[in-house]
Amino acid sequence: MKRTLLTISCIASLALSARAEPPSVAAPVAEPADAQSIVTRELVAPWRARQRSFSRTRRPPAEMRVRILDTAARHDAQGQAFFWFEVDSRRAGKAWRAGMMKGCVYPSSSTVYVQEGDALREVKTMLDDEERPVPATACKESAP
Repeated sequence: MKRTLLTISCIASLALSARAEPPSVAAPVAEPADAQSIVTRELVAPWRARQRSFSRTRRPPAEMRVRILDTAARHDAQGQAFFWFEVDSRRAGKAWRAGMMKGCVYPSSSTVYVQEGDALREVKTMLDDEERPVPATACKESAP
């Protein structure tokens, strides 16, 4: 008798929980400010540090700033949000040089790609000289 009541109560609680709506888990919204901080952390800071480590190379710009070109996230064919950016530079006492580096950033994975001509290259490959394939959908907005 106890076993039957226990079984019935378990089945009833499972049925009630199955009818209850699952809690909504909203995907975090990608913000341009988040993208800007990721580009600064993953690209600008390591690039400047690497430029300073070699004594015979041209000194890095005195200032660099990251501009996010999109006000809202774009989405690639896989549904991943990304933003296009440009890095501007300025040497002491000179005007800003717009678009020294261009690329896109995926805030969800902190992946940054830099555009070199028509091709994209992941920032990590630029810094460690190890080639990694770039996904075909990277930084390509999907059709709505």
